Amino acid sequence: MSASILIALLSIKGIGPQKANKLIRSIPRDQDADLASAIEDILRDKVTSQEWRLLCIRGSEIVEESLEYGLSVVDYFSPDYPENLRRLDNSPLVIYAKGHLNALNTSIPLAIVGSRTPCSYTNESGTIVSGVAASKSTSVISGLAIGCDTIAHRQALAAGVLTVGVVAHGLDSVYPRENESLASEIIESGGCLVSEYPVGISPRPNQFIERDRIQAGLSRSGLLLQSSARGGSMHAMRALQKLKARIGVLVPPKDPFNSNEWGGTIELMSKQGTIVLDSMSESLHEDTQLLVGKEEPSREGDCFTQASLF
Repeated sequence: MSASILIALLSIKGIGPQKANKLIRSIPRDQDADLASAIEDILRDKVTSQEWRLLCIRGSEIVEESLEYGLSVVDYFSPDYPENLRRLDNSPLVIYAKGHLNALNTSIPLAIVGSRTPCSYTNESGTIVSGVAASKSTSVISGLAIGCDTIAHRQALAAGVLTVGVVAHGLDSVYPRENESLASEIIESGGCLVSEYPVGISPRPNQFIERDRIQAGLSRSGLLLQSSARGGSMHAMRALQKLKARIGVLVPPKDPFNSNEWGGTIELMSKQGTIVLDSMSESLHEDTQLLVGKEEPSREGDCFTQASLF
């Protein structure tokens, strides 16, 4: 199974998602049938044959552990792998999902993200805007955090739209615990939870940053409800900008410029093409339609040679 081999690859010290992607994309397609041998040959100066064999065995064990928890294990070569994720130069080569995989491959996926501590204005206006945006999308992607993420998921559920929670830990648990019931509702409604981390991995600060690229990769456009300039949500928004996706923001309240809570929003508003959504505007529905759009996402056409990998 390709998943166990790719898990083994990612467990090698010094090989993160970006190097692993370059390596995998450098292997000629006719070698896919013997992926383990092809990778072993490329890495012969990094790991011994014995070490590689043991890593592959551990990869198989992780797959089995995941299946015991009722998870789907989807690798880069699987037909279930989300096409949008392939646009990233550091795509997760293996993802774990709990729920319905079709939620990862809808035609108009929208990321809605923002602060864990939204102000009262965002709680009110952001809920309205998120509801309209969700109704014009085929799926809403967020991070299952409290605050703006919860608003996003709840509004998708209310609109009868699939929603996906991208988490920063293994799917044998739910973090934060306050959103355990929300996680169950997401799955019961036809959505899913997804992670690049196997069972047993606890949430860590750097993993929240890493998961933000997956939120962006799964989406074709993004809506920021509220964020400071250094807020975690900005990682997802900048990843969307890199993918040349449409970007939208909730219009800040009057005179927010002295507030650090809106620095990220203001930064995005200064960029050409950002769509500003106002819950009180008569053009809210038209503006939101511009955000979600229907055009095909951009694709990266990078090619890598094995000689350039390390």
